[in-house]
Amino acid sequence: MDLHKMGKNLVVMVSQVMRRSTLVQSQNPDGVPLVRATLSVLAGKWKIRILWHLGNSPKRYSELRQLIPSVSEKVLVHTLRDLEENNVIERVTISESPLKIEYRFTEYGQTLLPVFQAMCDWGRKHIENMTSAD
Repeated sequence: MDLHKMGKNLVVMVSQVMRRSTLVQSQNPDGVPLVRATLSVLAGKWKIRILWHLGNSPKRYSELRQLIPSVSEKVLVHTLRDLEENNVIERVTISESPLKIEYRFTEYGQTLLPVFQAMCDWGRKHIENMTSAD
């Protein structure tokens, strides 16, 4: 199983588990379910893949298009804007000729990196569990 399929399957599994979990009922003092707040930022077909690629280094729009060729231009733009609005990534203009625009994690967005590492660790264990069950 390639990394993209593994990431997609992991997002689906986590979403399904969280919907059934009592953790969804955990609330902050304002009454907003904490897990739902997290999933509202991370849920979506492309967000985890985009963030995974940005975790290694800042990327230009064209680089992201090459790394994720199956995402449409419209959806990629919308997803990047959504991640920007949630302060997870930032769009940085670099004064060069020609003008260069990169996307990268914000300082706040970098707090998600341990979450992704935990998801990868769990995914690895899950794959081992499923293949050893055969």
